[in-house]
Amino acid sequence: MFTPKLIASDLDGTLLQDHVRRIDEQTLKLIENCLDAGISFAAASGRQYQNLRHLFAPVADRIDYVCENGCLVFAGNKLIHRDTMPRELGNAIIDAILATPHANVMISSIDSSYLLAGNDAFYHHVRDYVGNQVTLTTDIHDMPEPYFKISLFDDCYTDGCPSIDSQPFREQFGKDCHVVYGGNGWIDFMPKNTNKATALAHLGKYLAIGPQDIMAFGDEENDKEMMQYAGFPVAMAQGNPEIQQMAKLTAGTVSEILKKVLDACDLNSL
Repeated sequence: MFTPKLIASDLDGTLLQDHVRRIDEQTLKLIENCLDAGISFAAASGRQYQNLRHLFAPVADRIDYVCENGCLVFAGNKLIHRDTMPRELGNAIIDAILATPHANVMISSIDSSYLLAGNDAFYHHVRDYVGNQVTLTTDIHDMPEPYFKISLFDDCYTDGCPSIDSQPFREQFGKDCHVVYGGNGWIDFMPKNTNKATALAHLGKYLAIGPQDIMAFGDEENDKEMMQYAGFPVAMAQGNPEIQQMAKLTAGTVSEILKKVLDACDLNSL
């Protein structure tokens, strides 16, 4: 019988499906029940910390957070790890994004997302649809904090069909940073060797939980390393086929597996 000590779940396409923007009450209650049973829970997402705390409001002070695709790790409300990239590299990535047609740039900080002023549609997408705290600037290179995640948003993205290929960016920057497609039109640039798995390793060390005791849920390319790291990876049925091949189990929703965990079901027999 597999009983995890830590459950880590991606958000978009995993806990949140079909463009749903809120976690339903039933799922939040199941997470709360897991916590009550002594199982830790971590939100593992490309989203920012404050965004995740808002989504998980009923249990926000009880769970852990892998934010910005692994750049920031919080144990509850305590920042336990942060990865940053050299300023020169970050500026080169920003310039490459700005030179790409239909591409918007977003710079992540701990508390806000920095956007260039003047693009109202992108501003409202990040603030109102994604749910991030936003700071507008006239000079995107003049951010007061170190760079950790830089993101490209595809202005012409339609459901499942990006118009901007990430491969040229991988070829240009892949030796110096981690470039990953985050889904829904986003391409993320993180410090080299930074991903959700390295973040879970930091969190696991802090909690004294090894990878063999971690169950992870994911659906997309930015979940790949986490799925490889976790002892029991679960892929979403509607997700990336490559991610499904890494999983021990495929599920339609996270909730259905949380119920089985709480019922002490033997997942190895499914």
